[in-house]
Amino acid sequence: MGFFHHVVQDLALVMLVAAAIGLIFQKLKQPLILGYLLAGLIVGPYMPIPLFAEPERLHLLSEVGVIAVMFLLGLKFKISKLINILPISGFTVLIQVCVMNWLGFSLGQYLGWSQLQSIFLGASICVPSTMIVSSIFEHKKVTHSTSQFVYGALIIQDVVAIVIITVVTALTAGYGLEPSILIRTVSNLILAVIGMLILGLMVMPKILKNFLQKKNQELLAIVGTAVCFSFAFLSQYLGYSVALGAFIAGVILAESGKSYQLEYILRPIKNIFVAIFFVS
Repeated sequence: MGFFHHVVQDLALVMLVAAAIGLIFQKLKQPLILGYLLAGLIVGPYMPIPLFAEPERLHLLSEVGVIAVMFLLGLKFKISKLINILPISGFTVLIQVCVMNWLGFSLGQYLGWSQLQSIFLGASICVPSTMIVSSIFEHKKVTHSTSQFVYGALIIQDVVAIVIITVVTALTAGYGLEPSILIRTVSNLILAVIGMLILGLMVMPKILKNFLQKKNQELLAIVGTAVCFSFAFLSQYLGYSVALGAFIAGVILAESGKSYQLEYILRPIKNIFVAIFFVS
């Protein structure tokens, strides 16, 4: 049987288990996110039961979920909003990253680990989980101003995580903590983000103009999804995460003035992919 057959099989398994556990948690009046995480344990290779999905294929499904959620998160931000929250959110992230890295490194040293292993520990615990926070905020109905600040900090953390991962990879490869590597990594990342934003802001308004005039929701949804996955692919092609590209695509489309309409159209799809992400 081919790869596609197994993907469909895993998707069916993931959705069936998510639906069953979700119904139970809804009856118990518990957050669905906890049910999805439990469902993930059930379908993964961690439980001695016959329900089991291939980890590589589960990872593929979760990546699609990340793309969908980060795109919709980007729709909540205009560039002006990002600029406004950048100073406060950036300062908060700087403190958080420094403290968590120091705590992780100190714990590793206390446990007798090597310096490299301790650096790995510090890096791993300071990487955020935007998906989890996003789901909790929606469940708790957190106020708009608070969520904007926290989301801004999380996005900055995601960008910082790319730098941290690159530096740690360089350390593992034996290059050492050279300033040139850090400078090159940050410079390339900034250029990639600016390049994608310029490309999107120059090209997308002209493309969207025709679709927005016709007020065709079906075409708007298709164009929005196409932009989302195109920028996710471009980001991955440049060596960065698909989540970064999807978020930038959302920010670009937010500038069109139709972000609320797009979010309304795509929200049911987003809910499906949130379940897929947490289960897989």
